Amino acid sequence: MNDPCPGCGASGTSPICGYCGRAGAGTVDPARQRKALDAFHALLAREEDVLARARLLRNGFLPDDPEVLLDAAARCVALLDQQLIATGAPEAAADRLRAALRRLEAAGSPPSARAPFEAELERFDVALAADERRTRWVCAGCAVILFGGFGLALWRWWTY
Repeated sequence: MNDPCPGCGASGTSPICGYCGRAGAGTVDPARQRKALDAFHALLAREEDVLARARLLRNGFLPDDPEVLLDAAARCVALLDQQLIATGAPEAAADRLRAALRRLEAAGSPPSARAPFEAELERFDVALAADERRTRWVCAGCAVILFGGFGLALWRWWTY
């Protein structure tokens, strides 16, 4: 398959574009979607650049078949690593998981199949909010110390 990628125009898509992560033509049946999903995650594992990995997670192949989509959602949960939050990859994985859950809901998947993934996503969102809150408090504390020191130095200079 040397057809250009339908997403970015790169040559040599088989079955996933090595640049943007989109699937080539012919990924309609579940077996091909599963093969494309495996190829996508292999491409994701080979990618060393964290920004490119986040881009692939946000824009890459997401299957339509509900069974393969459940597998894609399960693989996204494994990528919700709080230790890598500064890279943007966990947030991209959360966006991908949200997209998979929306597709599952649109496909008529039962809520019991989506519930574990929604719980993991909720857990991730709570941890992310706590991390952002902690960062704001640290920045506020540093600002108080900095401006307090500046004020003290200014007062000292002004009085002597």
